[in-house]
Amino acid sequence: MKLFNKKTKENVEIGKIIGIGINYYDFVESISLPIPSRPYIFYKPNTTLIESGEKVLLSNNKDLITFEGEIAVIIGEKCRYVKEEDVERYILGYTLANDITNKKDFQEDGHMGLAKSYDTFTPIYKFYNGELKLKDLNKLTFNTYQNGEVKQIGNLENLIFKIPKLIAFLSNVMTLNKGDIILTGSPAGPDKLIKSDIIEIEMDQIGTLKNTIA
Repeated sequence: MKLFNKKTKENVEIGKIIGIGINYYDFVESISLPIPSRPYIFYKPNTTLIESGEKVLLSNNKDLITFEGEIAVIIGEKCRYVKEEDVERYILGYTLANDITNKKDFQEDGHMGLAKSYDTFTPIYKFYNGELKLKDLNKLTFNTYQNGEVKQIGNLENLIFKIPKLIAFLSNVMTLNKGDIILTGSPAGPDKLIKSDIIEIEMDQIGTLKNTIA
């Protein structure tokens, strides 16, 4: 799957997908979790990727499968051992993602590996904004709607580990390549998905990611 910048006409192939869990203060407070001391990392296979307009496939209506609206950071240049103050030069842009999770798997296994890995569980908006700067991004909000009702309101000032910290931390663990995606975490309000639901994640400066649950 490729992401596209409407202004520059640049296409970029998505590389690895790195998720960050438990990364919003309001989310932590809503479920009474301790604040993590370092980023909680998981990975999602590329087979989870779908575009806006495609259908999310649920195996059943019984498991607690939730949507999680998020801002995704796209890496623009291969990097390793990046300092926080240098992070912005390695960011290609930002887009919207839905980090769908089967909470039943997580509750049974105690880790995110299976819960995040089902096909179609990472809808992502294919158009990215490469003009946004970190100082401006932190002032903006994005909303997640379930059947037209606002369920999540996200603001990156509410992140526990902000984007410079995340990229610096990750680049000290692994090499980040152009096209790698970092899912920055989900604010409070994820809710159960059932078949026929319509989930929209919207940010004026990026666009709207919209998917139907099938």
